[in-house]
Amino acid sequence: MMKSGGLKMSRKPDIFLSEFKVKNKAVKVLAALMILAAMAGCQTTPAAPQPEENAAAVSYPLTFTDALDREITLSQAPQRPAVLFSSYAELWQLAGGDVAVTVGDSVKRGFVNAGTPLVDDGAGLKIDAEQLIAQQPDFVIASADMGAQAELCGQLSGYGIPCAALKEESFADYLSLLKLFTQITGNTEAYQTYGLNLQQEIETLLTEVTQARSGQEPVSVLFIRAGSGYSATKAKTAKDHFVGGMLEELGAVNIADEAGALSEGLALESILLNQPDVILIVPQGNEEAARAYMDSLLEESGWRDLEAVKNGRCTYLSKDLFHYKPNARWAESYRVLAGLLYPESFS
Repeated sequence: MMKSGGLKMSRKPDIFLSEFKVKNKAVKVLAALMILAAMAGCQTTPAAPQPEENAAAVSYPLTFTDALDREITLSQAPQRPAVLFSSYAELWQLAGGDVAVTVGDSVKRGFVNAGTPLVDDGAGLKIDAEQLIAQQPDFVIASADMGAQAELCGQLSGYGIPCAALKEESFADYLSLLKLFTQITGNTEAYQTYGLNLQQEIETLLTEVTQARSGQEPVSVLFIRAGSGYSATKAKTAKDHFVGGMLEELGAVNIADEAGALSEGLALESILLNQPDVILIVPQGNEEAARAYMDSLLEESGWRDLEAVKNGRCTYLSKDLFHYKPNARWAESYRVLAGLLYPESFS
């Protein structure tokens, strides 16, 4: 049995069935699950596809543990995988897999074809369970960070449809997921190309950063995840955003880690007291609205007096690299942050 520490999560998320479009369809969904399970028991198992030139032979059944600490067993290579989170759709394809069913964001971000069946028009917050079952997936990849997906995942697994709830909050998590996916697809070359090669790049960069900042005071940072208004805009820490962990690895001090109240809201008094050297902002949701809100905030008295603002060290980060999971671009993400923290050494 294969297990990976990157796939475990100690705290299970709260789950609410109302997040799915199944509130008035419970009987239909249950019946569909029972029918699908019965059909699976009656069908002849199709032969696994022949491995490609760069693929290694995979031994099935294959068992692994997901982020909710549940054992998932695949009896054969997936033929109709459903991927309910866009970043995992990209990662699954990097590993050599095909996406048969997904969510709207996977199409909007260019990871799958426009004609791919969708079970949610957006990010996967409201999966249409009935539509998902109708697509007859033989493997479902879900996000453990979305409580409703985790609930559906448990239901599907209970009726014989393998469903893995996964988590990616660091490059180490990414590497674990890529290894798992390439073990499922048999594409070992992809693990070398998109995993181990990136790991070497990142390790080299971190060594160079350590040398560059030797003897210097740590750079202080305010990292903000910005929405279109006050309630949606918060400072993020290493515990609740993967960028916070990257900043820590790069030797920076995140003032939100020091002043916990900032994670509840942008308290200007606390920010003025800590005076960050650098302010980094990643927009979420409507990027234009988020930028407009932050631009207006930074023009207000107090904010415009911050040293980082006066010194031109306030930067908007790319959503592709710092809001969504960067996947094959993790090394690029580290390099961008290194350049913003230590411009003299990494311009």
